[in-house]
Amino acid sequence: MYVRKTLHEVIKKMIQQGTNRIDKETEKGIIEPDIEVSLSKYLAELPEDETGIFVYSSLEFFELKFFAMYDNKVSWYINEKFATQWNKEKGPTIMHRHNYIEMTYVLEGGLSQKIKDNVVVLKPGDFCIVDQNCIHNEMDWEDNTIILWLCFTPEFFRTQILKKENQTELEKFLSSALEEMKKTSEYIVFRPYGNIKYVEDTILKILIEQREKKLAYKNMIKILAMRMFEYVYKEYDFFVNREELNISHEKFFIILDQYIRGNLESVSLNNLEERFGYGKNYYSQIIREKTGLTYAKYLIKIRLEKSVDFLLHTDFSISDIVNKVGLSNKKHFYDLFNQEYHMTPAEYREHYRIIY
Repeated sequence: MYVRKTLHEVIKKMIQQGTNRIDKETEKGIIEPDIEVSLSKYLAELPEDETGIFVYSSLEFFELKFFAMYDNKVSWYINEKFATQWNKEKGPTIMHRHNYIEMTYVLEGGLSQKIKDNVVVLKPGDFCIVDQNCIHNEMDWEDNTIILWLCFTPEFFRTQILKKENQTELEKFLSSALEEMKKTSEYIVFRPYGNIKYVEDTILKILIEQREKKLAYKNMIKILAMRMFEYVYKEYDFFVNREELNISHEKFFIILDQYIRGNLESVSLNNLEERFGYGKNYYSQIIREKTGLTYAKYLIKIRLEKSVDFLLHTDFSISDIVNKVGLSNKKHFYDLFNQEYHMTPAEYREHYRIIY
């Protein structure tokens, strides 16, 4: 019944089904109250000194809800039992926070969110992960917008998503970044630089599992969510607030530097892209930010440093050292070495050699 070509078609079908149901209820005299009153059935109000801030608390371990606005008519769908629709000028929702981790995904249109004191603009294909208890609201959205929220309990998110075995270096890094985010109740934004079809197909499968509730559907949702995150790790760039960005870049630079130094014979931008999953420009950006050097100049610097280590601490021939630091042209190596140290490799070895 729900298997259709795309996630867009399924969501629009659900919107139409919800609209028809609401129209029938209206004809019978069943009037939906104001959205904030309706949501109060599902939101637990915080202490009085935080008036206007709500916590949504009906989650078991995962839930998908969505919002749509067409022709200035807004539809909210929290679950199968709760849908409301009303005419509304574009404008902010109430400030709120959740006791779960919320992933905002823009399917169509665009959304501006205020998260703490920052404004985050999301376009189709963007994810924004807001940690639990992080105060935020939806400030504005474009016409004909559809937004999906994939909601995970903290326990599920951190045990199933972040603690899986055999993590790649990038997954370990992002896990660390998300753990840093947890300490300050922050957010992280993922933006695609590749194809988003796989993500939307996976969300569609999650939606089908949640709605049809067949045998072992909860396990299937967990598996699908883990696969989606593995893909996002590899195919999306990520952005966090300025403070966390500095922390995250620092951590990733350490990982990147260690990998380059340990793989000088084979390292290249293509190799880094395959290993870590980012686009090629990202590595140059991180290296320039942390060292002031281009990728090419940074690689030469590391290769010369490694060649000095070989000269002083091994009996490798100059030809062997050239190969081990990833250079194939011996004359080019001599030129680079002389330019940096103002002597030949042999002269450097003789002058500074450490005897063991």
